[in-house]
Amino acid sequence: MEQSYRDLGYWVCASFQHLRPFSLNAENIDEFEVTMLSGDLALFLNALRGRGVLKEGELVRIAKAQKIGSHRLKTSIVPTLSKLRSDRIVVTSGKQLFLEEHLDSAAHLYDVVGQVWEMLEPSLVERAAIYVLQHTFVMPRMQSEEIALLNKSGLGDEDAEEGLGVAKSFRIIQPFSGKGLDEPILFNPYIWRANQHKIARAVSQLPPGEKKAVENTLESVAKWQALPLGAVRIGDDLLATAHSVGLIDLVEVNTGTGDKKNFVFTPHLTTHPDVTRLADDLLNDVRAVLACVSYGEHYSRISRLGGSGREKTINTLRKLLRMGEAGDATAIGVDYSLLEERGIIIAKPTSTPPGGRYSMELLREEPVRIALRVIEDSVRSASPAPLFVHTKNLDPATLFASPEQTRVAAAPSLGTQPLQVKEARNHFLKKIRKEVF
Repeated sequence: MEQSYRDLGYWVCASFQHLRPFSLNAENIDEFEVTMLSGDLALFLNALRGRGVLKEGELVRIAKAQKIGSHRLKTSIVPTLSKLRSDRIVVTSGKQLFLEEHLDSAAHLYDVVGQVWEMLEPSLVERAAIYVLQHTFVMPRMQSEEIALLNKSGLGDEDAEEGLGVAKSFRIIQPFSGKGLDEPILFNPYIWRANQHKIARAVSQLPPGEKKAVENTLESVAKWQALPLGAVRIGDDLLATAHSVGLIDLVEVNTGTGDKKNFVFTPHLTTHPDVTRLADDLLNDVRAVLACVSYGEHYSRISRLGGSGREKTINTLRKLLRMGEAGDATAIGVDYSLLEERGIIIAKPTSTPPGGRYSMELLREEPVRIALRVIEDSVRSASPAPLFVHTKNLDPATLFASPEQTRVAAAPSLGTQPLQVKEARNHFLKKIRKEVF
């Protein structure tokens, strides 16, 4: 199966974290011997990152802190790294053991773990478990569909059935069965944790052509979170179905001038790999930043972000994080009101002639930093990167309609705001900016 070592390494680590709590005596746990060793190695290497060259005594202490004994370190982990011959990990043995690491990012760590897992020649059951996670990453699959995909990945029917059965038994993959379903629908538990009954029925009933159209849409949106609704190439009825069951989320954003646009998200929302769990309000802020940035790239009538490879967007957000202030444009005063209301930035008037121009002053760094990482990953990766957190409902704000709100309120809203609402909001924003008292 074609996939990068980075993606492979991620799913190996995800499987290891899932399997780790099980007793070593659990039935069939021996089928995951390579995955368990690769996971221990990942824990060890992650603890080494940024330490440079380490001696044997230091390596033993670090391994023990990860609950890896010195015997397993010396007889399994170090020999495995020595055989890998990677320029990221240099092992020097002799009278004294030295290890030098060059793991500058999580991507480098996943790359090494993926290489190790392949080098150790995992069993077909292990391969099936990893492949199933990847197959169900974009969208859930019918069981018969998954067996066919495993066949294409090189597994025979018997191996595919056995691998799928073991993956189910350890809940690495979650099957959903219910009334009206002819066969189980398989969910990747790291993504599809909500609305499983609705999604399962939709997946089972969609004709092949429509299912492929939804899959293509999910791939596009997972690659570019906050994709403008107008850029989604899918029929209105099919879009409504995907939206209603929770395969995609629609977020509505209004600007200071009353312009209203919808942006599309999926549960694959990428975040910083060091953040294992995000509070809902922080995740809401990240999505608000992404939606406003996307508006600035696609719809701003005055000056736009974007550029080749989203260069202008990335440079603006980097400067905002680095200097605490960025931009000098009229558009900042009207396009980013949502971020002001959420207390992420504040628009400050500049002295640039002829007036009416604003800069963004940073109030809270974290949502902007995570949103920047999402954007940078979307530029670097040819496919959706599997670094994500599960998204829950967005909370309401004056300019922000949550996915659940838009799903429940199916009736179309007015395209323009009443004049008195505009005036009240403009006065409110001026007070936030301390332009009036």
